[in-house]
Amino acid sequence: VYYDTESLVLARHGIALRARRRQRRWELTLKWSGHVSGAVHARPELTEPLARAPGLDGLTLPEGFHQHVDAYLAGRALRPTLITDIRRELLDVVAASEPPARQPAAELALDRVHLRAPEEADASASYCEVEIEQKEGERQDVAGLARLLQERFHLAPSPDTKFSHGMALLYGPQ
Repeated sequence: VYYDTESLVLARHGIALRARRRQRRWELTLKWSGHVSGAVHARPELTEPLARAPGLDGLTLPEGFHQHVDAYLAGRALRPTLITDIRRELLDVVAASEPPARQPAAELALDRVHLRAPEEADASASYCEVEIEQKEGERQDVAGLARLLQERFHLAPSPDTKFSHGMALLYGPQ
């Protein structure tokens, strides 16, 4: 669940605020726009565990988040703006090397994303994407894997994040 103010002040400043369930635990993540170079995104983020599931009626921020967003929020309430249901398959990618690498250089995520507005019961848009996250490897490993996927499977890199892509699909260009 992505949260913002009614006027989308965080999104307008390149900030995404997401509550996500991982197995049985919830976490809150702040992501900044960062830098995109071709297929590689570098985005700073801050993640903290939540004691309980967030409500769809609003969100109370953990203490560590206030210094990053209070000036933008200026007392305005946070509310859900986008709900994503992501079915993800994860694959570890090991770099070809001698001797063979013991740790994955990257993680490949195959995502089927279903989107809906908070007031809707069913998904109103869906898409699939491939995401590569650097693990023990180098940035060049991620870039090389991205090039291989583009060449072999004709995938196109996107400058969009899941949040910006979802907002555009549901609400039009912002």
